[in-house]
Formats: sequence, structure tokens, C-alpha cells
Amino acid sequence: MPRRGRGGPKLTAIYWRDIPAQVTATTEDGGKEQVLMHHRFQVAIDRAAAVAGLTTTDDYVNEWRRVATSVAGDAIAAAHAAAQQLDNDHPRDVLEALVANGGLDPRFGVSGVDPQQESQS
Repeated sequence: MPRRGRGGPKLTAIYWRDIPAQVTATTEDGGKEQVLMHHRFQVAIDRAAAVAGLTTTDDYVNEWRRVATSVAGDAIAAAHAAAQQLDNDHPRDVLEALVANGGLDPRFGVSGVDPQQESQS
């Protein structure tokens, strides 16, 4: 028996610092589907961790964050669309800038966190 969802369908984007890694859909009936980002994102995350000097497992793990948003309609289709949009928003030059800055988006100051996204989590 599936778990009951809380508050309707939602998407959860999972980031290492400011580099997206996956989008998870949670359906109204509690079902889940993960949409992994292209392999180039994981490579960027690993490189950014090295640039940031985060070499221990704890250091690395502590940098993961989630941004959850409610969605109307088909959560699974929305997750695939969101992952595609994140892919489009992060061409090679953008990922390279994130890597060079240790995984933090230089547009958002020292924390690297977009204040609008942080308020949604």
C-alpha cells in the first residue's frame, strides 16, 4: 500500500552546493520517481569538491541541500521537465564557473544560495 502524500504532488531538486544532481517527484499517492541529471553534473560536483578542499566524506555530505516545491498535475512529467530546464540552465560554461568557485554560484554571494530558493525549502 503506497504511503499517503502530504500536501499534494511535489518536486524536490537536490543540489550539491549550487550544482543540481537530481529532481525527485512525489506523487499525490506517495509514489516517487528520481530523475538524475546528466553525468557531467556529477563530474562537476566531484571537481568542485576538490576545488573547495572538501576531501572528507562528512565535508562532502554536509553540502547537499534540497529545494521542494508543490506542483499541479503530473509530478513525474514535471520532474522530467524541471531536470531538462536545469540542464538547459547549466551549459558547460556555467558548470565550469561553479566548479571554479567550489560549487557555489558566484551570483549569490558568499553562501552561494539563491535567497528565493532558500525560502522555498
